[in-house]
Amino acid sequence: MIYGNYGFANIDSFTTNLLHIYDFGVEHRKDENYDYNNAKRKDYDGYLLQYTLGGKGYIEMDGMTTELTSGKAFLIPFPHDSRYYLGKEEGEEWSFCYVHFNGLIADTYYDHISKMQGNIVSVSENSQSIQTFMKEYQAVQNGKQYGQYNNSIFLYQFLMLLLQDIETPTHSIRIGCVDKAVDWMAQNFSTQKNLSEMCMEIGVSLAHLTRQFHQQKGITPMHHLRNIRLEHSLVLLSSTVLTVEEIAQECGFSSANYYAKVFRKSFGLTPTAYRTAHTIRR
Repeated sequence: MIYGNYGFANIDSFTTNLLHIYDFGVEHRKDENYDYNNAKRKDYDGYLLQYTLGGKGYIEMDGMTTELTSGKAFLIPFPHDSRYYLGKEEGEEWSFCYVHFNGLIADTYYDHISKMQGNIVSVSENSQSIQTFMKEYQAVQNGKQYGQYNNSIFLYQFLMLLLQDIETPTHSIRIGCVDKAVDWMAQNFSTQKNLSEMCMEIGVSLAHLTRQFHQQKGITPMHHLRNIRLEHSLVLLSSTVLTVEEIAQECGFSSANYYAKVFRKSFGLTPTAYRTAHTIRR
């Protein structure tokens, strides 16, 4: 892969005013200061889609830090209350492609995509949109010249394919974040970690995960996590001599009082009453 950036002029016609690319490219960053605070980029306008091809970068927004691993992209307007950067540890590297664009109807695409996935977008590297981008990048790299309308034609095609890839992804991509969340909760339910920390670790917004989770499981991620904790507590109540306080802690509840409240609401009796009834039956 040959890395590079290409800027485009001739954006003053009717067509290009509707939708146009400022610049696009493929870059590789390693062991360097690559760090942008987008709230301070007042002289930078339009929208930026940056897609990870390899390695990883990070983006901070809405009080969360998300790892941008392969297959993840961010889409933001300028200026924007966010920061993206390469990690500071030795050996950190990040390969990505990007397109910086604008136009009278660019905000329509941004609004639609952000409502579906937030500012973090997940698509396969083999998706039509990414493959189309890479082919166009290679064509420009090999000397393709843009006429008056090529800029807008390519960007329109790319954005429409991106919408299609987001709305009708492959099965594996579609269920990816839900599967990751289920696995994470199974491994971490006994800790005091919350769902915001989970979303940061698996690289998805809580709003998007909640929609996908409810669509596939019929319940929210919080409800699923609570069920795991309650089910584990039933095992401990019936098979150990741990106190209610110790069981609450072992199952990840913030306090024994909260655990008892949730338990009673779910089962109609207290943890102590459940233990007593179970012991009598046994």
